[in-house]
Amino acid sequence: TVESSEFSVVFNKGLTTDSKKKQQTYKARDAIYSSLTKRYEYSAIVKHFYNADKPVPLWAIFEELMLGEMSNLIDVLNDDIKLKISKVLGIPQGMNTNGALLPKVVLTVKDLRNAVAHNKVIYDGRYMEFKKRNSLMQLLMQETLIPGIKCDSLFDDVVLVCFLLKNLGFPVDESRHLVKEIEHALSTLKTKLPNMLYQDVVSGFSVNKMLALKKYTRSR
Repeated sequence: TVESSEFSVVFNKGLTTDSKKKQQTYKARDAIYSSLTKRYEYSAIVKHFYNADKPVPLWAIFEELMLGEMSNLIDVLNDDIKLKISKVLGIPQGMNTNGALLPKVVLTVKDLRNAVAHNKVIYDGRYMEFKKRNSLMQLLMQETLIPGIKCDSLFDDVVLVCFLLKNLGFPVDESRHLVKEIEHALSTLKTKLPNMLYQDVVSGFSVNKMLALKKYTRSR
């Protein structure tokens, strides 16, 4: 474990020493410094530390990072740190060789967040930029007992969000409320679309999957 709040220390001691990822490691570092420089004009946090001639601490860096930048940083952390973070998120070590699942989780959340923020079409999974999801698919089916997850639809990303809410210790009501809102949205949508079009739009939200998701969000 790296006992420091300074990014330079984490970079020197907490990032992978794998020679194959050396360039990727330096790119992740440079992207973070570049992001902080760009944020200086708009961020009171960055401006405070820069004006005081102090390094921006990790907690402040994570406040400023985009999810894509964060996933790139996580990907080049050393395996021990990735596995410790994965444990907090409830990712079983047996399915998470060298912590490789962790950046995939972040990339998936990033795709969903960006699609919603930029008003993209989301019902059919076309917003997903990150495609290598087989291990994530197996993780979600094993841990939630929800069948037929293919990580190719909005429903499957909703399952991931519920999985993260549960393992990060959010109140059970958070996930239940999310599922109720989705059910209400589907009900409203059904009254506004022809049946065939509605079935295409909600193809990922089968009755069995929704029942399994509700059961999962009720469990502790």
